[in-house]
Amino acid sequence: MAKVLAKIALALAICGLVAGCLPKLYRINIQQGNVVTESMLSKLKPNLSKEQVLYIMGPPVIKNSFNGNRWDYVHVIIRGSNPEEKTLVTLHFQDEKLIRVEGDLPPEVLGTAKY
Repeated sequence: MAKVLAKIALALAICGLVAGCLPKLYRINIQQGNVVTESMLSKLKPNLSKEQVLYIMGPPVIKNSFNGNRWDYVHVIIRGSNPEEKTLVTLHFQDEKLIRVEGDLPPEVLGTAKY
């Protein structure tokens, strides 16, 4: 009985060592939402119509059903097993015209929008 337990313990130890040496599984990058570039933001100017903004930025991921004057562009990327990176850009409209751009992007990137 002791010989059987010793063999089982040895087999488990070998399996543990081999499993620790194997490379980790590859995880693909996952992107979701709208990619917002600096060139897109540089084209935004006050008083652009919603149609013009839609042409420049594409359709927003989130249209607020309670406030049609706010469009949210969300981009999420998960690189392998690293924590997710999330970017949010919000466009505000008044009387069907663009009035303000807010977001998680650096000020120098958001600053390219002429406001």
